[in-house]
Amino acid sequence: GAVAALAALVMLFEGELRLLIANQRPDEEAARLIRELGVSDGDTLAEIGAGKGALTVAVAKALPMSRVYSTELSSERLADTREAVARASLRSVDVREAALEGTNLPDACCAAIFMRTVYHHFTSPSPILAALQRNLQPDGRLGIIEFEPRGLWTWFAVPHDTPDRGGHGVPMDMLVREVTREGRFRHVRTVDGWAGPLYLMVFKRNQG
Repeated sequence: GAVAALAALVMLFEGELRLLIANQRPDEEAARLIRELGVSDGDTLAEIGAGKGALTVAVAKALPMSRVYSTELSSERLADTREAVARASLRSVDVREAALEGTNLPDACCAAIFMRTVYHHFTSPSPILAALQRNLQPDGRLGIIEFEPRGLWTWFAVPHDTPDRGGHGVPMDMLVREVTREGRFRHVRTVDGWAGPLYLMVFKRNQG
């Protein structure tokens, strides 16, 4: 129907916006992200929902001694990421299919995990946050890049949106509440104006 068509249009536009921003100097964004996550060459990292793999590749190039996991649910996007990794001749990247409520990553594998415009797709984030806690090493860091439902995004709702988020995206205060609610993570800092409409939030894994 009309609602489904509108939802598909919004999701398509979001995908194009994501690619547009991702194509604006991913190497520069990777360098900033590495600094904000406090990781160094040799640490293991992972990207959840890598899309076409631009940020995964940029991070792996910036940290040539590190292992970088890269996950995606979409078989098409998995193929895109694998192609990008092969094109960059990166042997340090492990591309894996994600799970609906998990990551398919080893326990305690990563010093840091990051995701870019992915979190707002989680309508019930508790299972994925539990998985991320298991995947991170003690005091490991979680970086979430998102956008607030401002402007046109407050008028749109697509099937994965939750009504209390106020539209398409995640308000910053709500993201902090959701991620820290069950005590798995503590909020470290927020970087507003990360890239265009995006913000970055950094969390640290709690013990237990």
